[in-house]
Amino acid sequence: MGTFDPNANEVTVNMALHSSPDEAASTIVHEATHQNGFFNGIPQNTQYTEYQAFRNESLFQNGVRPTLDERMNIWNDVQQLYPDLPQGKYPFGGQQ
Repeated sequence: MGTFDPNANEVTVNMALHSSPDEAASTIVHEATHQNGFFNGIPQNTQYTEYQAFRNESLFQNGVRPTLDERMNIWNDVQQLYPDLPQGKYPFGGQQ
């Protein structure tokens, strides 16, 4: 529902796909996470960076940090949504 283009330093939000201002703002939070990571020198093409973006979306939507179970569900969802991306870091320490 949105993209971050590091070459243009541009976040695009497809407003036609959103049903509310809060949903659009949630997408901005997601894409801004990618933008912030990029400007901190972190490549934004891994399942881990998608996990970070969705985790931040959850924090924005709910006003509290996701629980461990919720974060594990986010990780599982990301792995299903982005099977073509390399894993990157494992978010729960140790090896998977």
